[in-house]
Amino acid sequence: MASKPRMVMTDGPLPVPPDVNIPNDGAVEFTNTDMEIRYIQLFDHTNTGNPVLFVKLAPLQTVTFLNGWSQNEHDKICPYNVRVFGHSSRTKDTGGNKIIVGSTPDQKRKNKRRKKN
Repeated sequence: MASKPRMVMTDGPLPVPPDVNIPNDGAVEFTNTDMEIRYIQLFDHTNTGNPVLFVKLAPLQTVTFLNGWSQNEHDKICPYNVRVFGHSSRTKDTGGNKIIVGSTPDQKRKNKRRKKN
């Protein structure tokens, strides 16, 4: 399995980087480096309705998601949100982040160059 991109959350709900590319056989790691409890919501590719997966990420913890798409699929998008639930009843929502499966930025650049030739 390829190395995992690491998405780090500190001082706010937005992970750094907010969007990530992983290979078909890859995984992505979310790390919470502060004392806030976070909830990661993964949606299907349509990004509508309720999340298909809702994961609690405790303070100072890490969770790893493994990709489930086949080797032949490229640029499949898994939208996600990260919510922070603090002491108030209101939630903060990052909205619109994505995990892109089956391609990497380097591969995309190579493919664009090939198309121009």
